[in-house]
Amino acid sequence: MADALIDTFQNEDIQFNDNWNIGKMCWDTDADDKHCFAVKHAIQRTWGMRWNDRVETKKGLRVVTDSVNASSCHIDHLFFRGGPVELVQLNARGTGWFPHTPEPTRENLSGEGGLCDVVPGLKADIGFAQDPDADRLAIVDERGEYIGEECTLVLCAMALMEARMGDEAGERRAGSPSHEGEEGRQGKPVFVVNLSTSRMIDDVARHYGGEVVRTAVGEANVVEAMKSLKASGRDVVLGGEGNGGVIWPEVTYVRDSLSGMALVLSLMARTGKAVSQLVEMINGLGPTDEVKANGYTIIKKKSALAKKSDADPLVEHLRGIYEAQDDCRVDLQDGIRIDWDDRGVWAHVRASNTEPIMRVIVEAPSSAEAEQVAATIDEQIASMGS
Repeated sequence: MADALIDTFQNEDIQFNDNWNIGKMCWDTDADDKHCFAVKHAIQRTWGMRWNDRVETKKGLRVVTDSVNASSCHIDHLFFRGGPVELVQLNARGTGWFPHTPEPTRENLSGEGGLCDVVPGLKADIGFAQDPDADRLAIVDERGEYIGEECTLVLCAMALMEARMGDEAGERRAGSPSHEGEEGRQGKPVFVVNLSTSRMIDDVARHYGGEVVRTAVGEANVVEAMKSLKASGRDVVLGGEGNGGVIWPEVTYVRDSLSGMALVLSLMARTGKAVSQLVEMINGLGPTDEVKANGYTIIKKKSALAKKSDADPLVEHLRGIYEAQDDCRVDLQDGIRIDWDDRGVWAHVRASNTEPIMRVIVEAPSSAEAEQVAATIDEQIASMGS
């Protein structure tokens, strides 16, 4: 179809419809209201109480958001308006002019007047940074520390499993609505994430008796697996990606930062813990003493290829190396991912879609170990051409 369109354009064989055949345009002016309602209603179904009641237990909560003057400005205000949470909005003019590089990373949120500066300055409890289309969410804790996008999905998973623990302990209010499809749950709770997502989600899943299903990188791949598993009767709790993308099937099958904010605040309300304390809880679920004390370190590298067509032979080269080893697992869905479970280490190597490079992501209990694994893989990549 794309080739046909290009040929038509290049041959100038273009025909225009008259005014009666061009269809019609319509507007939905209350889409934001509908989405806010969907998230709050999902909280009510999950926790057995209304959104305001859920967060009322943490009365006085102060939240700062950075919307980079983009699409989440209005909906953030709408979601928190009239509720128990005090909202302070940064960069909420909706002009589309980014006040800083818009990707919600540590570097872009630091500095004077940035989210990491404002949160402790206002004595706020949490800071949320959204990207321009509001599908990614990064978090700053009460001390102004950037805890990263990788923690977002994990905190949301904890929130949902803590809600279920409340159900099992009989804490649900009498007569409140039950989980949608609760009677159809089969097997362990399932979290669906891509191959480049932190193993923190594995630690949390193991703690709550769940399991992780991994897919090739890409939101569409995660959603396809979620829907397929759910259709087969599996208990799909949450999906997403380590870039701060949360997919909560109770609300929608796309990444949604508003769902992420609601779930994290619900977790804070339930546990009474600050964000930094919740991160310590996550670290405490890790497989080694070093992780329990300091958490994981994740690094991202690039390794050059002579040409893009070298990518597939390179994956086969690495497969031959690591499948012969007894201490690791290999996944070949998208490039190659190698897991050393006992060490709490993994690496994902996949080809770039745009450049003649291999993207290498490594996570380990320390930066030194992560760098060492990345260097070994880079040497193995280089050795194939020698």
